[in-house]
Amino acid sequence: MQVTGIICECNPFHFGHEKAAKAAKDLGADAVIGVMSGNFVQRGEPACMSKFDRAEAMARHGFDLVLELPVRFALASSQRFAAAGVRLLDAVGAAGTLLFGSECGDLELLREAAAVLCSPDTVDGIRKRQENGMPYPAAQEQVLSMTLGQEKADALRGGNNLLALDYLKALEAEGSGLLPVTVRRTEDGWNAHGIRDRMREGLPLEGIVPDDLIPVYRECNGPDADSFSRTCLLRLRDCTETELARLPDGKGGLDQRIYRAAGNAASLDGLFEAVKTRRYTMSRVKRMTLCAVLGLYGSQDVYPPYARILAIGERGKEVLSVMKETASVPFSADVRALAASSPLASEMIAEEMSADDFYNLNRTMPVPVGEDCTRRLFVL
Repeated sequence: MQVTGIICECNPFHFGHEKAAKAAKDLGADAVIGVMSGNFVQRGEPACMSKFDRAEAMARHGFDLVLELPVRFALASSQRFAAAGVRLLDAVGAAGTLLFGSECGDLELLREAAAVLCSPDTVDGIRKRQENGMPYPAAQEQVLSMTLGQEKADALRGGNNLLALDYLKALEAEGSGLLPVTVRRTEDGWNAHGIRDRMREGLPLEGIVPDDLIPVYRECNGPDADSFSRTCLLRLRDCTETELARLPDGKGGLDQRIYRAAGNAASLDGLFEAVKTRRYTMSRVKRMTLCAVLGLYGSQDVYPPYARILAIGERGKEVLSVMKETASVPFSADVRALAASSPLASEMIAEEMSADDFYNLNRTMPVPVGEDCTRRLFVL
């Protein structure tokens, strides 16, 4: 059975995700595994709708199995996000290919750039630029332009290109057997940001997302911005300097900036603006702030110790049968069973459930605690 893996956030699911799953099958995949962020995403924000609703949308539209990327990795840098997704796909063992989007659509150019970025000299050059106050993306682009030339560096601009490079670097660093495939991302429709804006404003979604999902999006009971802002500030004001010093990506004084801003900010957006500098991108500030809010102080460099199933699509049961022979980690939809599998799994499931309870408290209509244990698994 030929299986392709796709690491994604689907915040929310749209036609671009459906096209990616279809592209995988057009290229020969019998089934597609989606590794999806849960209720918090890599931009450092709560997802616009529940992970269970997003996973169901994926299972209804081309994804055969949806696995959850644990929250400590979902709120990590793009490099660690990519590495964790690759590690999880390697651990379940069923996939032979990793498919990802890129603006350039040129796998050879991406591979050439990734090889440059993996060299010790390049790593050192980026690190020195960061120490001088340059954000990581800018440092990376400057090094690539010096090494590959400005024309190629320009072709590599774009958020999907940068994440594609992180996937290729992760495949190399992990010694992964996954074969990379890229499909070109085009601006021929609405992106996730535009769809989220329309959802917030109550504007029509017809022709923008699959018709059967429109009622789900209109009634998604997403996060309430004001509630989320207040409860985040409340938690941050209870954090000690010692706790914030444990943030996984808080080096260079970011922890101290968050600590000082928490006592003065009147809103979460106000805190972000107070903390952000030229050195710290807004996404990094948001991620680290949410790590503090959710108490995510554990290492982001460990391997995912389990595979949590969020939804099963058309051929998902066949994929699970393959995983019984190939997986090196336990997999289940039952968080209690996963928590009992190892001390690290217990720690990470506890993080997940606490983060989800926090998310659910701050929805427009709050949801009772324990949804991770009570929500029924969606099976197409």
